[in-house]
Amino acid sequence: MSQASATKAGVTASMPFYVMMSTLCLGVAVLGFMPSFFLPLVQGGFVRPPIFYIHGLLFFGWTLFFCAQTWLAAKGRTLAHREWGVLGAAFAAAMAFSVIAVVATRLNQTPPIPAGPGSASFAWVDVSGMLFFLTCLALAFARTRQPEIHKRLMLLGTLSLLNAPMARWTEVLFGAHQGPPGSFLEATWFNLATIGLMLIPILNDARTTRRISRVYLVGVPLYAVMDLTWPLVWNTPAWLSVANAIKHIAG
Repeated sequence: MSQASATKAGVTASMPFYVMMSTLCLGVAVLGFMPSFFLPLVQGGFVRPPIFYIHGLLFFGWTLFFCAQTWLAAKGRTLAHREWGVLGAAFAAAMAFSVIAVVATRLNQTPPIPAGPGSASFAWVDVSGMLFFLTCLALAFARTRQPEIHKRLMLLGTLSLLNAPMARWTEVLFGAHQGPPGSFLEATWFNLATIGLMLIPILNDARTTRRISRVYLVGVPLYAVMDLTWPLVWNTPAWLSVANAIKHIAG
C-alpha cells in the first residue's frame, strides 16, 4: 500500500468518531436551546428583534452543517465535502456579523443593563468566543490539504460554541434569581462542561494514535484560559472602550 493510500485509509477509519462527535454537538445544541429558544418560539413566547432569530438559526444551522460535512467525509464523498466547504466560510462570516449585531442591539437597550448578559462587560463573552471559533476555522480552511489537522480544528471550533447552549440551562439547574451567580459552579459549569467535551477527542487521539495532536495541546488550554479568565478582562478600560465602539455601530 502506498503512503497516500495508507493516509487515506487512516483518515476514513477515523471518520466514524468525528461523525459521532458532530452528532453529539448537534444534540447538545438542540437540548441546550430547548428551554430558551425552541420551546418559547413554538409557544409564541420568544419575542426579540429579528437579528436574534437570525443569530439563533445561524448558530444552530452551523451544527447541522458540521454534521452534514462529517457525514460526507465519512462516506468518502470528498469532492462534495470540499464544494460545500465554501459555504462553511460564508456561514462563519455570517455568524460573526450576527454576534456583533446582537451585542450592539443589547448594548443599545434602554435602560442599559449594568451587569450580566446584555451589559458592556458581558459582551466580552460573546466576542471572545466568536474570535476563538473564527481562529479555529481560519486555520482549518488553511489546512484543507492536511485532513488530520483540518478535521481536528473544525471539531475544536464547533465544540467551543457549546458553552452557549449549555449555559441556557443555568436557570433550570440553579434556579432563576437576580444579580450575579450565587456560586463559582453556577458561573462556570457550562465552561467546565465544554472543556470536558474537548477531552473526548484528546482521549481518542491517545487511544488511536498514542499521541495527542498539537491542535488540542494548544487549543484546549487556550480555550480554558480564555473562558475561565473572563472576569479579569470584561471590566478593563480597554475592553469597555471596544464595547462602546461596538455599541455605536448601530448608530
